[in-house]
Amino acid sequence: MSYKVKSLIYLICFVVSVVIYGQMESSMNEPASEEMQLVQTQSEDFNQDTDKPF
Repeated sequence: MSYKVKSLIYLICFVVSVVIYGQMESSMNEPASEEMQLVQTQSEDFNQDTDKPF
């Protein structure tokens, strides 16, 4: 194989690996919908408790 073909193959593999890595990073950083609902529920309950006078 010529150097141009090898370079093209290496470039394609690199681009594919960057895309896969980016997808894995973004999926790991997104919180699950259940976690988001739990946090929102707890924060709403907390705000309601602090607004009440003693």
